[in-house]
Order: sequence, then structure tokens, then C-alpha cells
Amino acid sequence: MILNFVNHGISLKSLSLQRHAFLCTSNGMNRRQSVNISRVSSISMMVQTVEPSTNSTKNKKKGPPPKIHTQGDSLHDEPHHVALCIAVFLCFSVNSIQAGLQAASCVSIHELSLISVALQVSASVLSSLFLADFGTAVYHWAVDNYGDRNTPLVGYQIDAFQGHHTSPWTITERGTFNNLHRACVPVLLPFMMICTIGSELNFNVKLFLGVFLSSIVMCQEIHKWAHMIQSPNGIVEKLQKWNLLVSRKEHGLHHSSPYEGHYGIVNGWSNWMLDQSGFFRILEVFFYKMNGAQPNSWKLDNDVRIDAFKRSKSIL
Repeated sequence: MILNFVNHGISLKSLSLQRHAFLCTSNGMNRRQSVNISRVSSISMMVQTVEPSTNSTKNKKKGPPPKIHTQGDSLHDEPHHVALCIAVFLCFSVNSIQAGLQAASCVSIHELSLISVALQVSASVLSSLFLADFGTAVYHWAVDNYGDRNTPLVGYQIDAFQGHHTSPWTITERGTFNNLHRACVPVLLPFMMICTIGSELNFNVKLFLGVFLSSIVMCQEIHKWAHMIQSPNGIVEKLQKWNLLVSRKEHGLHHSSPYEGHYGIVNGWSNWMLDQSGFFRILEVFFYKMNGAQPNSWKLDNDVRIDAFKRSKSIL
């Protein structure tokens, strides 16, 4: 009885701290304070999950319920979600097999040594992963800061990304195929084209494009894993620990107002370069001078606006 009372107290404290963290974030609290509160909340939630095996599933406390921010959205997998994901997976498989056979052929006819092929493959994969993270960072910055649900073509995604800041835990309840299918739509046709002209492309090009497109498709699921209190499995946990996938700690730095940095959601490799160089601040000033549009980060924190003009003064 005493142990159940303690667990109940920890659970209530966890929910209270979590709500306090999000309220502080939405009110523009200092980044360091907000992140510290979020970390305390995460720790208490982890403690909450360690319950005696005698407790029934019914008695386990859950976090806040998911919130559907975008009209017409759902969290469940649908048949067409599954079909799109399978189609992209088949393209990835065909492309990988084609690239592998080309690489093996180069070695077998002594056109390239095994070491040379290994180095070229490594360079192609690593550069593709970096560029994919860079691409997701730029897109994430754009939809976080500009437009709304009425924006043509991408209004749905803008509304979803901006709403994600108010209820970031909701993504962890989203089905895998549901989470991936939207990125499959723009990727499927290029993937099919690469597979069709496979023999005309160098294996390095095929690997680079295959890894890049697959990373774009997977970025939202990787993003979802970065929001989970515990990784879905040991492999993901190791990849996050080795920074091959964006970690909870790295992505957590984005989730404090004014949400002005740490936008990469593949592995986070581009974040340091983009944030330290002021890349996004300079772009923001450029667009502001061009059409008068202010990014949401400026509206949330005037210090970001001041920093943007300071950084861009010597360039623009």
C-alpha cells in the first residue's frame, strides 16, 4: 500500500512538472530554465515507469492524452499509408541491390580495389546523411516560422509542425505508416526513376540518392523516437547514443521557446554548423527585407530579431 502511494505521488508530480515545462516554454521562459525543467520532468516520468510487477496495467498512470491539432488529421494507420510505405521500401531495396551489384562488379573485374569501394561507399552514405539532415533542418525552419494552415500546398504540414510545439507528445501516439506516408508522396516518383535508369548511374550516385531519399522518408519516425521517454528498441537507443539518429537530448534543445535552432531531425549533424554560423538568422533578415515577413521566432523573442540583424549586418 505504501509503495502504491509513493508511485501515485511520483506520477502526479511527473504530470505537474511536464505541464509546468510546457507552460514555461510557451510563455518564453529562458532556454536553460525551460530545458532543465523538461529534463526533470523526463526523469520523473522515467521513474514513474519503473513500477512493481504486482501492479496491474489498469493502475499505471499515463501522460497527457494526444491532441489532434490539424483538422482532418488522425493518428491511425490506413491501408493507403501502408501501400505508399511499401512502395518506397521496394524502391529502396531495388536501388540498394543495383548499387551493390555494380560495386561488386567493379571489384571483380579489378576496376576498383575493395578498399577503394569501401571508402567511396562510406563517403557517399555519410555525405548523404549529412545533406538529408541539412534538408530537414531547412524545411523544419521554414514551416515552423512562416505561413499557416491556409498556405497553398504545404499549409497542412505548416499547421502540423507549428501545432507540434503545443503538444509534442502527440507524435509518439502516431502509427508508423501514418507518420511516414506524407514524406513518401514526393519521394516515390524520384525513387522509381532512379531504379528505372539504374544501369546508367554510378553505384556511388545510386547509394547517395537512395540514402538521402530514405532519410527524408524516415525523418518523421526518427523525430518520433526522439520524443519517446524510452527508445522503441535497443538498436534505436544505440544509434541515438552514437549520434547516428537525432537523440532526445539534441532534439529537446529545439523544444523551448522561441524554437529558433536545432532544426535537424535525421541525426542532428548539421545543427551545430547552422546554429553557430547564424545561417537561419541571416536568411530571416534576407526574407524580411525582401517581403517584410517576420518569422515566428522573432515574434516570440525580440532577442532573436536583434541577433539576426547583428549577424547579417556584415553580409547583407
